[in-house]
Amino acid sequence: MPVREGIIILDRAGQAVEYSTVEERRRYIRFPVTLSVRFKGRTTSGNDFVLNASRGGLFIKTENLLPRGSLIEIELFIPPDGKRLGEFKGKVVGVNADESLYAKGLHVEFVDCNKEELDRLVDFLEERRHLVDERA
Repeated sequence: MPVREGIIILDRAGQAVEYSTVEERRRYIRFPVTLSVRFKGRTTSGNDFVLNASRGGLFIKTENLLPRGSLIEIELFIPPDGKRLGEFKGKVVGVNADESLYAKGLHVEFVDCNKEELDRLVDFLEERRHLVDERA
């Protein structure tokens, strides 16, 4: 039987809920982080937390959901002292509306970002590379 290389995503109970092959992997490595975020869309805004981020985007854990396709402005801060990490523009590409399997929140892709701000975020993430299992 051939062995498929890929990643398995588990739900909160430890059950496999999603399988991705290598070909389906994201373009950038997602880093587990806890950042404070202030975001603002056309219809809602919020002060919440980022659970993971990459050069391409991030996941905001929030109750303040926006429709897929919404454009938002994002400010990131490093807790606990609230040091400003950067300001970004993003597009909501996915919404977790209930918490049955994953945290409730927004999957956001960066769009039209300032290179210096993005480089500052990437440097911050690279300092946490040891937290990521790149074999997965």
